[in-house]
Amino acid sequence: MTQIKLTWHGHSCFSIANDKYSLIIDPYQGDKIGYPPLHIKAHAMLSSHNHHDHNCRAAVNFQAAPEGILEEIDLAQAWPLDPDPDIFYFKKLYTKHDETGGTKRGSNTIHIILAAGMKIAHIGDLGHELTDEQRFALADLDLALIPVGGYYTIDAGQAYDIVRQIRPANVIPMHFT
Repeated sequence: MTQIKLTWHGHSCFSIANDKYSLIIDPYQGDKIGYPPLHIKAHAMLSSHNHHDHNCRAAVNFQAAPEGILEEIDLAQAWPLDPDPDIFYFKKLYTKHDETGGTKRGSNTIHIILAAGMKIAHIGDLGHELTDEQRFALADLDLALIPVGGYYTIDAGQAYDIVRQIRPANVIPMHFT
């Protein structure tokens, strides 16, 4: 059975690696947010939104990989019945970066990732309560990576409420400031 390795690199940046490939999520520009510069190798990348602290492609040394190691599945479709353990399958759940419909900070994308049989949600810079439809899309998670910092994202209390609503098996807080 293929295992995955999850690594937190600071802020909201995580990598997920299987036996062959690695996926980086929300790489940051360290000198802009108080973290050391990020220099990381990865085969593929996802970003929750186009801000320097979540979409710094320059921090990623992209490694050669075959086409198709990152496969998007429509949110309304079922996950593959027999998923390839070397592929990172993902769905996009569109949300907002603030509580005013995106008027302050724009959009945010939650990535729901299926990697080696584990369903992981990187919640990005969510800035509001979830709708019923969004909660339904986040059902049956093995792991939720959720912001807790407040101001730019939901705060710890809001994150706690969301975790109680979606009930993931495991939770890792992120985006502390």
